[in-house]
Amino acid sequence: MGVDFYSYSFIGQKIDKHKLSQTVEKPGCSHNPPKGVNFCPQCGKQARITEEEEIVDLESIKELSVCYTTDSEEMFVALRDHYTSSGSSRGGKDTGFVFLSDDAVKAAKKQLKAILEPHGLWDEKHFGLWAVQYCSY
Repeated sequence: MGVDFYSYSFIGQKIDKHKLSQTVEKPGCSHNPPKGVNFCPQCGKQARITEEEEIVDLESIKELSVCYTTDSEEMFVALRDHYTSSGSSRGGKDTGFVFLSDDAVKAAKKQLKAILEPHGLWDEKHFGLWAVQYCSY
């Protein structure tokens, strides 16, 4: 077993992961036990269970790269063409420098806003130039 470190730099936005899913309560078995009981009277399974249900799958939006940090509560999104990665600490690649003009940053912001806003995820104060490190262990 080993440890890998990854670093990313990108123009993008920090996303509140709690906005991507919702907690729903469902029957614990196919008998649909009545509310108020802890276990199904027919099969003995837990009567109700709670699950996280995905609202938005950001990884399915082809224009976006999704970046995670070691902190499981943090995630970021960036436009694929405004994203660089150093790769793994075990032989990662140097991606070099990416130069962007003010106009390019404004265009990236406008495009990212157009993608995120319909899902209720756009947040002006979390948009910017980010440098993130991820540790896989």
